[in-house]
Amino acid sequence: MNLNLNEKGLFQFIELCNKNVITESDIDELLNNKSYSKTIELMGLNWGIGLFDDWKKIFKVAFLGNKEDLNKIQSLCVDHIIKAKNDYKKLISLSNRIIEVINSKEFINIAKEYAFIDSMDSIDVHLLIFGPNAGGNQAIIMDAFFLEPFEDKEITRILAHELHHIIRSKHEVEYKAESNFEEILQMAYWFESEGTANLCNFEETNKLYEMFGYIEKGSTIYYLNNIDVLMNDINNLIVDIYENQKSGKELYQYLFDNLKFHAI
Repeated sequence: MNLNLNEKGLFQFIELCNKNVITESDIDELLNNKSYSKTIELMGLNWGIGLFDDWKKIFKVAFLGNKEDLNKIQSLCVDHIIKAKNDYKKLISLSNRIIEVINSKEFINIAKEYAFIDSMDSIDVHLLIFGPNAGGNQAIIMDAFFLEPFEDKEITRILAHELHHIIRSKHEVEYKAESNFEEILQMAYWFESEGTANLCNFEETNKLYEMFGYIEKGSTIYYLNNIDVLMNDINNLIVDIYENQKSGKELYQYLFDNLKFHAI
């Protein structure tokens, strides 16, 4: 498999941090970089950050100190970007370490164990700064500063997780459901997509979610030890939805709370 690594977004971010005076047009130029444009297109809504105008708002808060109305995820991104900006000198050495891990291609071997990798000839990897997260949708997208606390082997397994999402999408089961059962459809998608990708790196997934406040510390271990309770609750919720006793939104909220679907 050919590996196409694009770190221009990261280096343009570093250049922006080096400027004495930063303007709104500088932020436009950064976000119009190919890596940022692709990231916004593929993952912006999925991560809850939003599209171009939302990303611009976030970067204006981080670099220009603007006051904006932000949701929880966007605020998390602002804090992350500010920390990366204030410590930008370490980003080059950090990126060199990450690039070495990526170029080893070991993450491809791990993903191979759980997916039909023969369906892919190449993979694009974008390295940049946007927030404490990583994604896999047509391309692997990694925030360099987000990966700093992780050892090389952990980064490898996170990469494998994101690659698995992309491979899986090429063999994706197509679900169909009536509008009143859309949350059950979402449940099935989470179980198939995250459930199999987590085979590549479950411990790292749990570590990063706890580290960045996406879930409460210890919650995943608690759920694993009480998995029968979770499955019984989900079963009852599904029955109630079919019988019009409860809304599908209650199932969605139950699974999204502390990201229970990862443990399941």
